[in-house]
Amino acid sequence: MNDDPEQLDKHVEDLLQDRKPERTPLGDEDALRARQTAATLRAAKPGAGLPSKEFLERMQGSIKQ
Repeated sequence: MNDDPEQLDKHVEDLLQDRKPERTPLGDEDALRARQTAATLRAAKPGAGLPSKEFLERMQGSIKQ
């Protein structure tokens, strides 16, 4: 795998901490699979399908207007 391990680690950590990961070039197909796996793990996290607190607050503000 040509992807920089530190870069991949940061990408995974960003996903798991609900941060938008930096878009960096992929070294090869293995790097793509590793990032896809990280995204799948993030999606499997309990509550991942629920709206964020910030989103709910914005919606509530919009409804009140």
